[in-house]
Amino acid sequence: MVGRVGLMMPRKLQKTLVIKDTLGRQLIINEPQLKSIKQDIIQKLIQFAPDRLRGEYKELLDEW
Repeated sequence: MVGRVGLMMPRKLQKTLVIKDTLGRQLIINEPQLKSIKQDIIQKLIQFAPDRLRGEYKELLDEW
């Protein structure tokens, strides 16, 4: 934690990835601290995604 403008906050702000389907279900993944774990998550999501969604997942994950 570090102090900024009188507030305490983490050194690195955590990003959250939210994937929603057409039925309103969602998958929420908080960004892990280690880059290697994040890369493992990305690879597994792409590996097990349905074929028709792989392209969309890759674009979404590139921004995460």
